[in-house]
Amino acid sequence: MPLQELWTQRVYDGKFIAIDEMKLEWWKSWELVARKWNGQVVAWLLEHIENESFVLIEQYRYPVQQKVIELVAGLQDKPGISPEESFRAEIREETWYQDIWDVDLLAHTSGSAGLTSETALLYKAEVFWERGEQNLEESEDIKVLEIPQKEIFKFLENRAIEGQLIDPKVCMALYMTLQKTHN
Repeated sequence: MPLQELWTQRVYDGKFIAIDEMKLEWWKSWELVARKWNGQVVAWLLEHIENESFVLIEQYRYPVQQKVIELVAGLQDKPGISPEESFRAEIREETWYQDIWDVDLLAHTSGSAGLTSETALLYKAEVFWERGEQNLEESEDIKVLEIPQKEIFKFLENRAIEGQLIDPKVCMALYMTLQKTHN
């Protein structure tokens, strides 16, 4: 049974996030990061059907001071925009794949339920044909990686051995996708 929340105090109030301290009962407090918008993260494992490959991205992330292997992802933070509209726009921006098909919701999850209010919708989608040029924002440094399906786990293992971080959403989406195809 959850503890009763006695009060919440805003410790930090930034542009995108806030940090709150929650007092639970008389003896316990909890600090959490709260997103400043009501949307959520939407992330996609892209499968290039013709090339029998998975499309991931490599992006520099300032909090960890290195490049991270990730799914194509974005914030669904515009009112009235569906997750599908949001993901199509983000996929075009980051990878420039235009033909997106067979969208499948894999999971609704949290990156770190003990730290943040942020949740994520994980999808798998199929892409076809060739891609064009990325349309990135100035602050984005994103490299598109297309890894053959047969080599995906060796690729991730090698990157981990080299010390590169792999976003856990990548592992979860691959597991859920491959679990569906093997059952």
